[in-house]
Amino acid sequence: MTDWRTQWLALLAEPRRDDIARELVRSVQLDQELAAGQPHATAIGRLLRDLFILHHITRDRVPFEPGPYWRAILSNFGATAPADIDDEDEDEDDVDVDVDDAEDADSLDPNQPFYAWDLSQRAVEAPLYGRAGLVDQALDAFERIVNAPRDPGNDNGPMCDLAKVMTTAQVRRAWTIERRMAAAGWLSPNWTAPCLVTRLAAIGEWSEAQALLPQIADREGRALALGRMAAHAALAARPFALVAPAQRRWLEGDGLVELVRGLTLELRWPERAPPASLIVACLELVRQHPDPRARSGALVLLEGWYGAGPTELWRRAIEAYAVGEAQVHALFSLAEGAADARDIAEIVRAAVRRLFELPRPRATRWLGSYAATLKALPHHEAWEVLARMLVSAGHDGSWPLADLSGPELVDLLRWLGGDEVLASVAEHLRDVERCLGR
Repeated sequence: MTDWRTQWLALLAEPRRDDIARELVRSVQLDQELAAGQPHATAIGRLLRDLFILHHITRDRVPFEPGPYWRAILSNFGATAPADIDDEDEDEDDVDVDVDDAEDADSLDPNQPFYAWDLSQRAVEAPLYGRAGLVDQALDAFERIVNAPRDPGNDNGPMCDLAKVMTTAQVRRAWTIERRMAAAGWLSPNWTAPCLVTRLAAIGEWSEAQALLPQIADREGRALALGRMAAHAALAARPFALVAPAQRRWLEGDGLVELVRGLTLELRWPERAPPASLIVACLELVRQHPDPRARSGALVLLEGWYGAGPTELWRRAIEAYAVGEAQVHALFSLAEGAADARDIAEIVRAAVRRLFELPRPRATRWLGSYAATLKALPHHEAWEVLARMLVSAGHDGSWPLADLSGPELVDLLRWLGGDEVLASVAEHLRDVERCLGR
């Protein structure tokens, strides 16, 4: 530590001296490697301290200034009182609102550029008995601006949210408005047309939905609507081919991802469990798709269904068809939801193997999200994996300040070594400011 402090002060005095910076980095990395072989009660603290020091000195040659992430980390480990982080931005939920200044529920201004969206939100939130009139008012407002394209920037397209509360007649009117919007140059692609087709399917107008489906302008939009329609068919126990031969071309490029997005938007396990036959059909489409990026994206979107099918089925698909970071994400996610302890341990091992095959593992990203899955491993193995991740994170593009600011790592360390480990970490984290300050 003393040598690091001396080297750091020398670098602050001469920030252009790359030779000093390289020597300092080598010193810290050597300490990390030595710490990885020590008993974990003390080694974890050293590894984390060294990681945060490496993160700072490889990006900045200015004194360390504690920010919100750092203060959250210290607080998590008991290295500082929570009161010390009170200067962070106030939570919006805690801000007092002057009732006189709040928007009056009945004061929408028809001259505002996004009046139609405001009416839509009100219609969606309205009780059933007053909803139809509000939907009609919102459609009137959208019709008035057909020839004046605009985008509030926070929705998927005009009338998307509104579609889910429309009657059949209102959907038909909205479809006409959407066609006119498309001709007038509204933002494309948007998901308005898929949402309207989906609504027709949801309220049982299957023939009409199927007739309009091919009229959706873009391939991804057709695939999205097809997935949502298939989900509603499953909910209604209605025979429905997931992808007809003539629709295969819709799955090209990102079409497969959008098909799966549509399915998972409507069928959210466990509230709405997908039938086993639908899971098998989806995985067959994934298998057949030639683009590994699209296959990977589809399998990540399907993570909400992992609990609805055999774990081994999902694992085989992920290992065979996903690639890169998506594969690592999918494996860790599968481990999170698996029930059998032996399955979880094997899946975590597979995820870790694939993680360290990545060109830039960015280990703390995964540690911050999936630390709890390491508890499926024996203590000694979990410790070895954790140490390897922390050593890797010193030079693999990780961003530990953000990644490790949550409670997940603290919970893992408490499981590994109890209060002794947490106390050691807290003391070593204080060294970061002592070493890197002025």
